[in-house]
Amino acid sequence: MWRTWAERLLLLLLLLWVGSACAARLPPAVSAALRAQHIPLADVGIVVWPVYRSRPTLALHARAAMAPASTMKLITSLAALDLLGPDYRWKTRVYAEGPIEDGLLKGNLYVVGGGDPYLTFDRLWRMLRAIRLAGVRDIDGDVVLDDSLFAPQPDDPGAFDDAPREPYNAPPSALLTNFNATWLYLHAEGNRVQVQMDPQPANLSMVNRLQAVAGPCGDWGDSLNLQLDGGTLTLTGRYPAACGRQMQGINLGAPLATTAGLFESLWRELGGKVTGSIVPGLLTPGARQLLVWSSPPLMDVIRAMDKFSNNVMAKTMFLDLSADTPPADAEKSAARVQDWLDRLGIARPGLVLVNGSGLSRRERVAPLTLAQLLMYAYRSPVYGELESALPILGLDGTLRHRMQDTPLAGRAHLKTGTLRDAKAIAGYVLDSNRRRVVVVFLVNADDAADATRAQDALLRWVYRGMPGGRR
Repeated sequence: MWRTWAERLLLLLLLLWVGSACAARLPPAVSAALRAQHIPLADVGIVVWPVYRSRPTLALHARAAMAPASTMKLITSLAALDLLGPDYRWKTRVYAEGPIEDGLLKGNLYVVGGGDPYLTFDRLWRMLRAIRLAGVRDIDGDVVLDDSLFAPQPDDPGAFDDAPREPYNAPPSALLTNFNATWLYLHAEGNRVQVQMDPQPANLSMVNRLQAVAGPCGDWGDSLNLQLDGGTLTLTGRYPAACGRQMQGINLGAPLATTAGLFESLWRELGGKVTGSIVPGLLTPGARQLLVWSSPPLMDVIRAMDKFSNNVMAKTMFLDLSADTPPADAEKSAARVQDWLDRLGIARPGLVLVNGSGLSRRERVAPLTLAQLLMYAYRSPVYGELESALPILGLDGTLRHRMQDTPLAGRAHLKTGTLRDAKAIAGYVLDSNRRRVVVVFLVNADDAADATRAQDALLRWVYRGMPGGRR
């Protein structure tokens, strides 16, 4: 909380100034781009705030609660860096029940999830190798998967946009592996379509009924139908031969089923056997700890999450914020984030936190909240970690193809966000005078996808030193 009346008065004056800022101060190029794309000013929220100034240079609807799309990940990222620490590591714990004799575990093996958002296929393989190095080559019992650190999650992956197989709709889990996704590799040979799955969980079979057709490649993914029923993935539709080789990621549904299938396939590859089953369950009291598998540090995980806007990683990390009082759930995490923002003195008008990823029709945040948060981050010890996690304009991540051949390439670290009716950017721009400026530009409109030109016009204006801007 703000500790002095002077600080509270300063915040009040800032909010009054922000509330009085008017659209007339928009740079002409930005206004013209919005008019050209028929985007009403009422659907736009902007804050431009040089880090060396006490108040924004430009603000439009700064206190309006808006759908932030994936710029919501800024809140999740900075909260995790601040509350957990940049070197925080998630722990996946493995326990044995029963004796180990000549490499044979006579009893159950327990794998207890610690909320690791980055337990990828290769890192799972390394963990299983570590189990073998700890003396277990075969298991005469069950493998029990315990994900009880998180409260049960909603089980409708298509609830957001009726696209349940899209990787971005993967649900979080305390024992998430490989982002709960796999890849399909497709290519046409004659009138047949060859499909390979990698990685392929041992508990998942594939039925390929795709037809190779003539004609241009176009939006080939729209003709691909995926149906996951129990342990069978059925592919139907048409695949143009002109597409050559393509990749398609898919959400595999229930996270523990994915983990079970990947565990089994990798354990077999390593030469191990399981006489029982691989099943969900709870750790039995009295089982002894065999090993602790640590994640990379949080600062590295955030970089992997934000560069390419990985939604299931963000959902998992958001739940991790309340994992100290298990079972973690979204309401507890939202309350902790709100308390954290209040302690920092950051305004949060209309803030709605649902899953921390922005992949929601209900999440809301004001441009002012994001701007104040970015200003706070700039002066915090974790600024370097946050900035390095954001996509670099024209160079990498979700911004690698944007404004590539302009003076701005390489001079902005921005989180992007895109939904059907939302287009957003938020982050830092290094202007032509080598001064950093916080920029937040949110658009909520039917034609939000067309807001790119207006956002780019604002970035150019900021880069040029905000000519004519408020000083």
